[in-house]
Amino acid sequence: MNEQTIPFAPSLAAARVLIGASWCDSCSSTGVKGAQLQATAPPLHFPYRPKHGKELARTLIAGDRLLTVPVEGGASRLKRSPQNLSEIMISDHGAWRREHLGAWNAVYGKTPFFPYLYPLIEEAYESNSHRSLAEFNDALWKIALDFIRADETLSAVREMAHTNPERLEAIKTELTTKVNLNYSIFDAIFRLGKNVIFLL
Repeated sequence: MNEQTIPFAPSLAAARVLIGASWCDSCSSTGVKGAQLQATAPPLHFPYRPKHGKELARTLIAGDRLLTVPVEGGASRLKRSPQNLSEIMISDHGAWRREHLGAWNAVYGKTPFFPYLYPLIEEAYESNSHRSLAEFNDALWKIALDFIRADETLSAVREMAHTNPERLEAIKTELTTKVNLNYSIFDAIFRLGKNVIFLL
């Protein structure tokens, strides 16, 4: 995987770019029609570059609820370019960590994979070792990749794109109806578990 700037709990659409395995690419190589997903997903660009620096410190979850990580120096720090998130320190003012965890709990507490995923997210939030925005974002991103076992499952999906593209299309079409590409990848993992890999 190419070196990337990792946003805070990136959207499913951004995750597709970060992982570098797009549905559109599979369509072009296999002839599978992906119009449904192409119509809702943004164009893919490498490396990942958000439209606004603020996107690196915020994410959207179900119910269009916005979660934002406060940083020292305020949001204006994120407007500068280029972004070096390792130099942007997280602010510990306020109760944002508790508020975030409460939101994850309230919104996804009844989803199938909440009991397995939430403790990992909670641990990242409560860790004192993630001082910079880069460290915090990277820790959450690693949780997402490890949970869906991306290194193992992605190769299987790519193989299916060549050996059984019709079946892959059917799976992707079904799963796409269950998630919102604009919501955090954790939204999809809470709902679909490792099957999220079919949408990356």
